[in-house]
Amino acid sequence: MTTEQSTKRWLPATLLIAACAMFAGCTADGDVPPGGVADDGGGDGGGGGSGGGDPTLTCVQLIGGAGASTTGSVSGLCVGCAVQNPDNAIDDDPDNFATLSIPVGLLGGTASLLIKAPDGVAYPAGNVGGTTLEIPAGLLALDLLQNVSLDFMLDDVEVESIEDPALLNLSALGIPLLGGGELVALSAPATTAFDAVQLNATAGVASLLSNVNVFGGCGEYVETGSAAAR
Repeated sequence: MTTEQSTKRWLPATLLIAACAMFAGCTADGDVPPGGVADDGGGDGGGGGSGGGDPTLTCVQLIGGAGASTTGSVSGLCVGCAVQNPDNAIDDDPDNFATLSIPVGLLGGTASLLIKAPDGVAYPAGNVGGTTLEIPAGLLALDLLQNVSLDFMLDDVEVESIEDPALLNLSALGIPLLGGGELVALSAPATTAFDAVQLNATAGVASLLSNVNVFGGCGEYVETGSAAAR
């Protein structure tokens, strides 16, 4: 196992994570960076009738602040796997990201990124926590779900691991990225208190997943529109 750990200061107000429905037609310009609140620009005040409102998730408890830390690790037969720039997931630039790299066609290895809150900060059971990441261009959401899992940690101990794709929520942000990728929120309701989330990306022979860019972690997502896309 290789481990890279770093700690950087996060400016808490810089990242509010917004998620628009996958086909809601949201766009973003230079004034709405990844992690910013996406404005659909439409009228009707974002009302929610059938087909009317844009489903939205917002991160109201960002995992960051002074003392927040990240740990990148690689396990199993994962030759060529790496976690690059893990501290980018907690710095003060919402355009920055950490990258989990997995060679295409490799079998069995896992690259992981742990995002931990400062000491003394924990999130209660029932919170919907997770990470904001990028689906690479050409990769289907189902392909991503079949090759990632989410862990909740407390005091450096794993308290819950979610590997079943049916239990993970994947909510499209509708914010296009350079290169054709798309930002999504990968989340799940925690059944116990936690102070860190860990994203795991596992290699598979049939998988097209090669890089996962992670923009940040969240201790609580809340719906601010209609039901989020699954």
